[in-house]
Amino acid sequence: MNKTTAILSGIIFLLLLTAIGYFVMQNQKLTSQLAKSPQTQIATELSPTPSASQTTIVQSLPSPKVKTLKDVQDALIANTNIKDHSAILPLLKTDTVNFIVMSSGCCPPKTAKDALDSLNYIDDGIPFDFEQNSTLVKTLKSKNERLTNAFIGLSKNKEQLVAYTIDDKNQVTQIEVSASYKFYTQ
Repeated sequence: MNKTTAILSGIIFLLLLTAIGYFVMQNQKLTSQLAKSPQTQIATELSPTPSASQTTIVQSLPSPKVKTLKDVQDALIANTNIKDHSAILPLLKTDTVNFIVMSSGCCPPKTAKDALDSLNYIDDGIPFDFEQNSTLVKTLKSKNERLTNAFIGLSKNKEQLVAYTIDDKNQVTQIEVSASYKFYTQ
């Protein structure tokens, strides 16, 4: 009986080792395939004011592809308005960004992930209007140095503001949020 148990145990052990080896090999193949495929996904929409009935289009962009300013702005509009803050991550310049909450002592530079998590501060204001030629946006930019070159979104139903500063390489370098745009007009 002991000899039979030992043989069966050995066979089961060999089968387990074979299965583990197979799964490790498959994992390595999958990892190498993922490394070669486009990794960045940016949600974009057909309209800057999304509604529940509109379709979100997901566009895959290869890492080396240069994004135009319009691509970045469209992605910011769409992802801010659908609360998909994690989709903004590929648009950030570095792993840390300046994140400012207007009229508070907050915040030292944050990791990109923490900054995007903090965007929930303005979620109550969704949807945002990013019309840069509006009189209010022009006034905010002229009266506030930090907003001069920012891509500003204003809540359509409340007073929240979100401002993304985009550099000459079309990467977000700073995010500023406010409970009210009126803080900037005083």
